[in-house]
Amino acid sequence: MDIGIISVRYAKSLLKYAIRQGCEDSVYQEMCTLTQTYLRVPQLQTALLNPMVSRVQALDVLATAFGGTMSDVTSRFIQLIITNGRLDMLHFIARSYLTLYRRYKNVVTGCLTVSAEVAPATLARIRAFVEQSAGGEVDLETRIDPTIGAGFVLEYDTYRLDASLHAQLRSLRKQLC
Repeated sequence: MDIGIISVRYAKSLLKYAIRQGCEDSVYQEMCTLTQTYLRVPQLQTALLNPMVSRVQALDVLATAFGGTMSDVTSRFIQLIITNGRLDMLHFIARSYLTLYRRYKNVVTGCLTVSAEVAPATLARIRAFVEQSAGGEVDLETRIDPTIGAGFVLEYDTYRLDASLHAQLRSLRKQLC
């Protein structure tokens, strides 16, 4: 079977179970932590798939990857994944869960790129603008990139607003040439 199909099926089951248990938000946070850990520590996948690592050890490694503790729902789900031999797909399942959760909760992801640190009040105004435009809650990541000069680049859903000095200078260069 296709990895995408399998991971989405597991993620749907996890979301339905977490909703029934009333802890879909905490599972979402744990899946966010897990996906970030997979990105920061590429050796995690290799360690989990090592045939010398027992199920108990794999569960301990994953508990550490989750930040030391995980909810009962996530723990039971990880045990199911290990039992069914789908540990190699855990990262895909976690990413699929994030997508399904966001769709279920009407959460839009976005990224705000700025040249320097942004004041909290400004960030709150930008978040409110995006929430009003998107019609839902916004999970807004902020990145600092000094190469844009000044201004900002706001990306969410399928929209991109480039109000950076770099983009304005590029536009001016095109007009002059």
